[in-house]
Amino acid sequence: MSDESSRGSRLPLALPPASQGCSSGGGGGGGGGSSAGGSGSSRPPRNLQGLLQMAITAGSEEPDPPPEPMSEERRQWLQEAMSAAFRGQREEVEQMKSCLRVLSQPMPPTAGEAEQAADQQEREGALELLADLCENMDNA
Repeated sequence: MSDESSRGSRLPLALPPASQGCSSGGGGGGGGGSSAGGSGSSRPPRNLQGLLQMAITAGSEEPDPPPEPMSEERRQWLQEAMSAAFRGQREEVEQMKSCLRVLSQPMPPTAGEAEQAADQQEREGALELLADLCENMDNA
């Protein structure tokens, strides 16, 4: 009897040794109690396909709980969390728009050499910032 109780403490998905495969699969009360699945569902899965099938079958038997209305406190928390999560992205989008405005302005044709150099420097800075923002995976 103690030998039988030690076998019962194994993990449910552990495969029995090859010598015990047939004798332990049909015995006990496991196969007789299930009328819908037959003898194939009472045995543990022997490969990944069987494990997948068992998981799909077990998951489809449980009904989804009905959706519940969200409380006002929970709704407010979720809205604040989403706002905080996307605040940085909104700022980066505004920076991108600002960079594009700088880059889309035409070069003033009558500007002096100092003004052209300053404008060129501003455009280069905007282009570098835009490139950095676009390289960020969150903005892709």
